[in-house]
Amino acid sequence: MSAGHVLGFLCFTNVTVTAGQTARLLCNIQELGDRAVSWIRKRDLHILTTDIFTYTSDARYQAAHTEGSANWTLLVKYAQARDSGVYECQVNTEPKLSLAFYLRVVDAFATIQGPQHVYAKVDSTLRLTCVVNMPTKSEANVTWLLDGAPLGPERWVTETSAEYVTSRLEIRSAGRQDSGTYTCAPASAAHAHVQVHVISGEHPAAMQHGEAAGHHTTPHFLVALLCYTAVVCAR
Repeated sequence: MSAGHVLGFLCFTNVTVTAGQTARLLCNIQELGDRAVSWIRKRDLHILTTDIFTYTSDARYQAAHTEGSANWTLLVKYAQARDSGVYECQVNTEPKLSLAFYLRVVDAFATIQGPQHVYAKVDSTLRLTCVVNMPTKSEANVTWLLDGAPLGPERWVTETSAEYVTSRLEIRSAGRQDSGTYTCAPASAAHAHVQVHVISGEHPAAMQHGEAAGHHTTPHFLVALLCYTAVVCAR
């Protein structure tokens, strides 16, 4: 390799995904030439892929590369907690060049903001907000249930962001029949529950007055660090 030859790596050094999703670890390698790119799982030093060839019986691991592209991506499909750990992108130079990634796989779960028991007055508007720690590319199918029975989808709105899914349920002119256990049920995450009591009189705590229950700032569940690393090799 001639002096000044540059291998440029674009990486997410820390990658966090929710269980069941596809993790993508990306190396961007400039001027690779005829050298090979391998992905190594550090906990057991297993060579998972070399170039586009896979060397593991676990079919969830795949190398993705488009001919002529500088991107070499390791895919971990249907990621599980046991897949968490360090993975290395290696180029077979002398000395060997490598870049480490830490993959963190977390369980996806829903949280209904506010107390576990919510009290609303008859004929008021009941509002519940559910937040799921799933990124925007995840399946955003959220259903609301009352005592196990699905509610009409016109009663809620679901939005996505880079880090979470938010679903807002609204029950107008609430009546006694709207009391019960409300469940926020994402398609691929643990469900959340809240007990709602629609009453005629005042209640000293957790009473809704036409406002959203538990109106708090939506938490950020996932943190990803983006970095750019350049490795210069002179030979």
